[in-house]
Order: sequence, then structure tokens, then C-alpha cells
Amino acid sequence: MNEQPFRKEYNQREYSKEWHKKNKEHVNTIARTYYHNHKEQAKLCMERYREKHKEQEQKRRREWSRKRKLLIIEHYSNGKNICNCCGEKHIVFLTIDHINNDGAEHRKKLGSAAHVYNWLIRNNFPEGYQVLCYNCNCGRYKNGGVCPHKQELSVNEYIPLPINS
Repeated sequence: MNEQPFRKEYNQREYSKEWHKKNKEHVNTIARTYYHNHKEQAKLCMERYREKHKEQEQKRRREWSRKRKLLIIEHYSNGKNICNCCGEKHIVFLTIDHINNDGAEHRKKLGSAAHVYNWLIRNNFPEGYQVLCYNCNCGRYKNGGVCPHKQELSVNEYIPLPINS
């Protein structure tokens, strides 16, 4: 038997995990270089994987989106997760509002509303945003920047009269 007393028993999988953790930057550099040099092949491989694991990928993306939204809502509501105007608490109804009413311009610049959330995280949650429910957000848009909850309007002031039919 060829025993070596100086050699420790180790689990290759555990060793590999630890090595990757310790050398994360090096591993990422190698992966980026490989991707840069083999973009088409890497894209095809990713497409095949996503097609083969479609349900898992959809579930993973939904969960990632949910966590991303919750992170942003928690930050801009100071951990309260409520609408800044009416107090709505249901997370499905909550969204981010541009306080300066420049949301459309910002979305056009970034490409989509989903990219706004990524931008907020990448830019360390800049000032100028608040949490509103969709009703208050749309109300501000339709009412010149003021939520209808904050302003008493008569029916004649808010609802346009019908055009002659």
C-alpha cells in the first residue's frame, strides 16, 4: 500500500469550492475573457440551457425580480413598505415614483421601466424617488404632479365633459 502520511485526506469538491471562493476575481477574469473570445458559442450554450430548463429559469427570474423590487421598495420607504401618499401596503401595488415627474424621460433614456430598478441599485439608491401605489402614481401623472388624495377635486374639475355624440 502506497500511503503518504504527510498527505491529508480531502474532498475534491470542497477543495474546489474553497479555491473558487478565495480566487473569485481570478475566476471571473478567466470567465469574462473566455466569454469575450467565444461570444457566439457562449450565447448558443446559454440559449440551449434556458430552453432546456425553461420553467426553472422563469421561476428564477421571477424570484430575482421580486427580490430586486422588494429591496428597492424597502429602501425608499425606509423599511415600511407602504405608499408614501395613501398608505397602501400590498407589495404588488407599490412602485417607484420620480419625485420630479421626469420618469418618462428617465425610462426612455434607460430603455425600459425594468432598467430603472437596475439603475437605482447600481447607483446606490440616489435621492429623488419615492414609493407610491399605482393609483397614486397614475393620479399624480393625470393631475399635474399632485396626487388626487392630496387635493380635493369636484367631479366637474376632474372628469372631462362628454363631447357631443
